Amino acid sequence: MYPNLYYFFLKTFGWELPYLKIFNTFGVFVALAFILGTYFLTKDIKRREKNNLLAFENEEITIGEAPNPWLVFGQFCLGFFIGFKILNLILYSSKIDNPEKFLFSAEGSLPLGIILGGLLSYIYYKSIKQKQLPTPEKRTIRIWPSDRITDIVFLAFLWGIIGAKLFFYIEIWDDFWKSPKEYILSLGGLTFYGGLITAFIFIFIYLKKHKIDAIQFLDTGVVILLLSYGVGRLGCHFSGDGDWGIVNSNPNPWKFLPDWLWSYNYPNNVVNDGIPIPGCTYAHNRILPQNVYPTSLYEAIIMILAFIVLWNLRTKLNKPLLLTGIYCIINGTERFFIEKIRVNYKYDWGFMHPTQAEVISSIFIVVGLGILAKIYLFKPKII
Repeated sequence: MYPNLYYFFLKTFGWELPYLKIFNTFGVFVALAFILGTYFLTKDIKRREKNNLLAFENEEITIGEAPNPWLVFGQFCLGFFIGFKILNLILYSSKIDNPEKFLFSAEGSLPLGIILGGLLSYIYYKSIKQKQLPTPEKRTIRIWPSDRITDIVFLAFLWGIIGAKLFFYIEIWDDFWKSPKEYILSLGGLTFYGGLITAFIFIFIYLKKHKIDAIQFLDTGVVILLLSYGVGRLGCHFSGDGDWGIVNSNPNPWKFLPDWLWSYNYPNNVVNDGIPIPGCTYAHNRILPQNVYPTSLYEAIIMILAFIVLWNLRTKLNKPLLLTGIYCIINGTERFFIEKIRVNYKYDWGFMHPTQAEVISSIFIVVGLGILAKIYLFKPKII
């Protein structure tokens, strides 16, 4: 496994590049998921705009204003953080064994922070100052939904992370209250459904505010979610973030498949779970004592294949909410059954012991079937 890019280049090419420790493998795949998602989302939103399925909004803006002091200060804060933490981490990476712990500590380089903060704020100030007019002018411009993709992706990222953390805390409520600081400061501990639900709520509010057809946007977004989720799950697998299955000691029944696709023991996993690897001197030096189902890899394969199919059929499946209904069924069914072989926290509901994901995925399936029934069975009567 590759907890960060340092391990990847070391184990693959034998190159020791300590500064790559700051690039967490899971984080790299999450970034890739957002980049790919943004590309395909923009592509399909523009197609819908071209077909008059999404309309523009007129917006009044003011140009030629003086630099905003708060925005200048914001640039300084951004530059200060990058210099204080990130540059210091890169320059002294060989002396920092735990980048995550370092990021949440008070350690850093004050001179680098001040220099970079001052530089960024100065560049921003000068760029705005050059565009300043003696008298600011108001203009009306046309804004298309595709022009707002950056804002929407940012909302998805921000509220997706917040929701994923909150739902994780709810899932492990008893353990969380025993050591809340440890869980809050940890970069791990995310639940997909928590991020999905929370991000959906705030994106829906944003779409309504800017008069963007939420159904058209949703039918595009859910297809992209299949790809983004699949790529993110690859990050779970290759980093070994603990999102694996139960013990699988059964022999591989399909000889044409490699054994690691049937069961795996995740050496050098990022959560340092398992037993020590003899002679291993890496910071992440543990391996699971028994092979488990690589469930995150299964999810990645299923979701990416589902994306390929729906992406190529999206122009034919053009009834409003049809793609959304299909997505809910695919997502819910895949997650419900994967939970049967996945390590997870279970609720104690007397004779029932479901996981949080099983409950939510069941709701997804019902919602998806309800949407399809509404489209194909309960058609409006002609008066």
